Amino acid sequence: MTSTLINLSGHSITYQPSSGTSLVIPAAKAPAKVTKIYTSRAPINGIPIANVTYSKVTNLPDAVADTYLIVDHLVKAVETTRTDLITPDLGDSAITSNNTIVAITRFLI
Repeated sequence: MTSTLINLSGHSITYQPSSGTSLVIPAAKAPAKVTKIYTSRAPINGIPIANVTYSKVTNLPDAVADTYLIVDHLVKAVETTRTDLITPDLGDSAITSNNTIVAITRFLI
């Protein structure tokens, strides 16, 4: 069985298997985003400080069987009950060039 992957992040994602051709998954035109509410606090040494509260997620469709939605880590952290959300593994397994991630080798669920 083949599952469907839909990229709802704002960035194209390059998946590089251990052997073979890489797969580029284009960025979403309307990515899933977390609504953030900022509350100003007293500055520290003249530098503005704010609290952030994470609210609802926008542009996130309902779950569909055999479909996984690629989202950023913050969306996944807010949507804790969803089992269809995956995020790129940006850790040690990611492929980098000049300290920039150029491809991933796996997703996290």
